[in-house]
Amino acid sequence: RLAHCLNPEPICYQLDRKYDIDSMVFDNLDYVTAAKFTGQVSKKTPAKIDLDQLIANQQAYQAQLHISL
Repeated sequence: RLAHCLNPEPICYQLDRKYDIDSMVFDNLDYVTAAKFTGQVSKKTPAKIDLDQLIANQQAYQAQLHISL
């Protein structure tokens, strides 16, 4: 009894846990997985890309490279 009074057992063993997993594991998660646990997942849609303009820009850049050689 004296040993228990001097060094009591912890009431809760999960003080070092976050979101039902060990805190060391949670701290090593990548951003996307950690966001899923915390409920902070962003559902942003990527910006629209005009592929015709992109290809034209790449071709123009490639033409400039050939001229400068």
